[in-house]
Amino acid sequence: MILLVVFIHLYGCSNTPEKMGLIKTSQGKRFVLKETIVNKRMGGIPKRVITTTIKGGKYNSSYVDDNGTYFNGPAFCWASEREGNHAITAHCGIYIPNNESKAFKLFYYTNSVKRVSDNKPGIEIVEDFMGPGGAAMVLAFDPAIAFEIELDNSVRNKIKW
Repeated sequence: MILLVVFIHLYGCSNTPEKMGLIKTSQGKRFVLKETIVNKRMGGIPKRVITTTIKGGKYNSSYVDDNGTYFNGPAFCWASEREGNHAITAHCGIYIPNNESKAFKLFYYTNSVKRVSDNKPGIEIVEDFMGPGGAAMVLAFDPAIAFEIELDNSVRNKIKW
């Protein structure tokens, strides 16, 4: 078990945006998300209502890959609350694919996740998010960026370039 934990930690530390094929952009592209987006869905075990919030505001390009551009949002722009658990928040952004027929995606930086109630930047949380140790597995496989949800097409109408 200890060897597995050590392997997961070492793998997680070696997986950076650059090693994932992302290129830091200096394009200076930006957009404004004109309003806060709130999405409710059923999920988890046992199934409960999960409320996800994406803060409105300015989003600036940060990384590109062959398929699209990552735009970083305002500080702690993503929040998620599973009914009966603590709300969590993280730095986030919106991924916009080059192919206009593909959906936009919300992404967040897993290494910035914290409890909303803690109200202190930089506190990582590995419980309340996916259960004890659950987030550690996410961090191991993708410590920099994790996709949360595909955004429906209505998001396109809430963006001002």
